Amino acid sequence: MKLRRLRLSWFRGFEDADIRFGDGLQVIIGGNGAGKSTILEAVTWLLWGAGAVRRSEASLRSLTAPPGSATAATLDFEVEGDAYTVMRTVDDAGGSARLC
Repeated sequence: MKLRRLRLSWFRGFEDADIRFGDGLQVIIGGNGAGKSTILEAVTWLLWGAGAVRRSEASLRSLTAPPGSATAATLDFEVEGDAYTVMRTVDDAGGSARLC
């Protein structure tokens, strides 16, 4: 699997992020609290759901998200040359995630 692009909206510490992955080895660096683990949590949530990461989708929501906004993540990736996109969203009431 090759990760190509990760987009996050109101996901944990990320208000709005667009992360693009190049070819070859990827290295994620940063200080404590910079969001390194959150990037891995987002990929895990997208592929396997909240149960693989945390107890509920509501715990993935940014504490600073405004009312009415949705927590969302989208991952573009490739497997054996075939391209895929997976997206999940959670409403501000902590409703169940939707996989598209």
